[in-house]
Amino acid sequence: IVYLFLRLLRKMHFISRSRFCRYKFKSIKQIILFSKSLAWFLKGDIKFVASSIFFTFMFLMSLFSFSVIILWQLSYAVGYFDIVGLQVVITFLMYFAPTPGASGVAEGAYSVLFSKFVSQNDITLVTVAWRFFTIYLGVFIGMIVLYWDLFRKGKKR
Repeated sequence: IVYLFLRLLRKMHFISRSRFCRYKFKSIKQIILFSKSLAWFLKGDIKFVASSIFFTFMFLMSLFSFSVIILWQLSYAVGYFDIVGLQVVITFLMYFAPTPGASGVAEGAYSVLFSKFVSQNDITLVTVAWRFFTIYLGVFIGMIVLYWDLFRKGKKR
């Protein structure tokens, strides 16, 4: 897929031949590195591999559940797996967003995809609440913990 995309860019004269070759080489190198790393990970102790997969799944499900909770609290009758499915799509889009932290892209995608479940009056509130609970709340808590850890006076470790 990467090769086809690069070839399309080359054919449309968006990238030069030398850049095409360089990007192709780097892409193949990263794919091989990922493949080797994944194989190494999967050859590890089964209890660590399984627990890693389990806890990643639990983390993502808790992250994706914020939207469901917000919508249920606003008295919207939505299906849990419908909303989680949309969250998966949004997360996938965020990985490929060309902006830092997918800012703007995440909110736009969220507003567009959730507009069929939420009224026009509530979509901004729901989008801001979703972003606050999934991103900014953790940032604020992290800042407090960092401040507390770095600047506690008179405490020795």
